Amino acid sequence: METTLKSFNLSSEVCVTFKAETQEFESDFSGNPLVAVYSRDIEYCLAFKKYQGEWRVCYTSGETGDPGSFSFRPILDCSLDERKLALEGIPQLLEAVVEKAESDSSSLETALGAAAEALSSIKRVAK
Repeated sequence: METTLKSFNLSSEVCVTFKAETQEFESDFSGNPLVAVYSRDIEYCLAFKKYQGEWRVCYTSGETGDPGSFSFRPILDCSLDERKLALEGIPQLLEAVVEKAESDSSSLETALGAAAEALSSIKRVAK
């Protein structure tokens, strides 16, 4: 799959959040009989991004709103359970990559059109 995605020649990374959940847990650090219940929102993400100089499909999960809790790593370096979970996000990632490639292509066509027009103007002035 990475070989196919590399053929799109994207200009920047693509990242999707494919799953989000709230995890609740109890904690009683003080010995108090009243136990506090805490929760945190977790996001699961897939990205097609540069990792150690190569474009790779990467996975991470972390706490919503805490960028430091996310640490992407290639999906092939993940545990079997993480790989199984990441399968849920593959369709969304592929869709996002195609959209990014189409956007990049459109931007490139516009830039090439502007460059061709500028070159044509220069040639007319030079005559």
